[in-house]
Amino acid sequence: METNQTERLDAYLAGELQESSVRLVESEIQGDPAILEEFVLQAQMDASLKELMSDEQSGQDFAHGVMAHLQTVEKRSLAKSVLSEILDEREAAKLLHQPKAFDWWVWTKTAAVAAVALAAVVWTLQSVKLGEEKVAPRPTFLARLTADENAQWGETSLKARHGGWLEAGRLDLKSGQAEVTFGSGARVLLEGPAVFDVEQSNRGFLKRGRLAAEVPEPASGFVVNTPLMNVVDLGTQFGLKVKNSGESEVHVIHGVVEVSRTRGRSIPLVLRKGLAVVADKRSQSRLRPVVYDGEHFALPTAEDLALAMAHHLHYGFDESGGTEIDDTGVGIDGGPFDVSLLSESEHASQISPKRTAGVKKGGLVFESGDRLEVKGPSLLAGGTQPWTVMFWMKVPPKAGKKEEREIMVWESEGQSWKMRWNNDSSAGAEGALRADYGKGYATGTTDLRDGRWHHAAVVFIGAEQGEKDGDSTVLSQDQDVENFSADVATHVRLYIDGKLEALSGRQSEVATSVVTKEPGDEQHTFALGGSGSFEGWLDEFYLFETATSPAVVLELYERGAPADRNGSDGQGLR
Repeated sequence: METNQTERLDAYLAGELQESSVRLVESEIQGDPAILEEFVLQAQMDASLKELMSDEQSGQDFAHGVMAHLQTVEKRSLAKSVLSEILDEREAAKLLHQPKAFDWWVWTKTAAVAAVALAAVVWTLQSVKLGEEKVAPRPTFLARLTADENAQWGETSLKARHGGWLEAGRLDLKSGQAEVTFGSGARVLLEGPAVFDVEQSNRGFLKRGRLAAEVPEPASGFVVNTPLMNVVDLGTQFGLKVKNSGESEVHVIHGVVEVSRTRGRSIPLVLRKGLAVVADKRSQSRLRPVVYDGEHFALPTAEDLALAMAHHLHYGFDESGGTEIDDTGVGIDGGPFDVSLLSESEHASQISPKRTAGVKKGGLVFESGDRLEVKGPSLLAGGTQPWTVMFWMKVPPKAGKKEEREIMVWESEGQSWKMRWNNDSSAGAEGALRADYGKGYATGTTDLRDGRWHHAAVVFIGAEQGEKDGDSTVLSQDQDVENFSADVATHVRLYIDGKLEALSGRQSEVATSVVTKEPGDEQHTFALGGSGSFEGWLDEFYLFETATSPAVVLELYERGAPADRNGSDGQGLR
């Protein structure tokens, strides 16, 4: 590691760099594994020094300090359980070693705890912002029960709502198998008997039993805790089993995980493919190697993407020329929904967007006043049925402010859905993806105004009641209508570049059910470019009649990702 690079990392951690230098360092950290490793080591040391020099601070002040320090890394926050662990270790160290501020054993323990804290920086559903901005509440639904085989559940087990959606709570699997897909995209397969807590969109707790986890790159940082062990996944597959005594074993099937004890000698250990360790009840003992047995863990089944995409509308905008745009999707009633760049709108002032280079092939470029009105499927009638919208977009850097920045909008039966980038700081992070329904909204965190292509997905999980099938793990037995209301503040998920967004702002508005109509009874429309306020580029537009899984979002992101994510196509707005 070069000296100047080390100095830049030190200055970055100290908050001494200008904004342009901060972006450079973050780009280097993300793009170079060696720099990332050095950054982790320096962050651990930095946290340890602050810990040792903070004896006069209260535990709460110290917690806020660690939180603020780790927030210098984009899109990350600290798990509360780990903060508690840090404070416990800190107080223990102070009581045992008050005479020697720089005693070597205190240093070692503190460094280990700081390492655990850094390793436990997870994808969280609590968007923590520094300064005067508020901490957003977490979404109601954190995961989804996506498959089960001969599953028998305990009477007090967490019940899934229709569609398999799960709130935070405890799953008590008496026998059989059950697959849980988290909002981040991480998937775990539980083997009964097992007791497992769904805690956050990227974190769970295995009290006892067996599970196997598969974690795609966007969900890296997925955490599974046990009574005696913390397991932080770095994008891999692993098996975990916990005995009734709490003794815990982890087996790394592919990739890398970081493991540490939850109490006592909590020095983190990095494990790679083919390695396994156990944490026993002796809190001061080291993690002990055991014989690898990963091949005996049943892994989550691969999702059938073709089945997931059986019903969708799709505009690739890749036609060689002309005014006609083909819907290359399949399976939606009333389709295909082809459209023309020659305006058929009743509004004479409407101007259609123009063809241009897209994320890979062709795309559309919108200037102020441009909009493309599309005759769409009946699902646009609104109501509480689920749907998903995905597209690639690019917003010019330093994009100006207007009252509306709509990328897409549809209105029907007195209802209105809008997808936009946010320009209202009181509604969340400026420049972030935002979904509106009536006066309600959900706002993400990533500022999209950087002149780069970004893949965006808005998933509305809906509130269909469906038919009772006697399976309490699929349909909640509580039939109160309120339990099936669909609120934009809790029933919308936002993804940018394949990753689940923490919400920086939200406001409640419950979707209204509508009378189902037969296809063709009414013509439904939506408009790309919204009311004509969007300025930028669009490509690869998808509309699904289901709430797609994180795996589908990730797959379509990876399909369209340009070879050079930081490059420019050289196409300016007209």
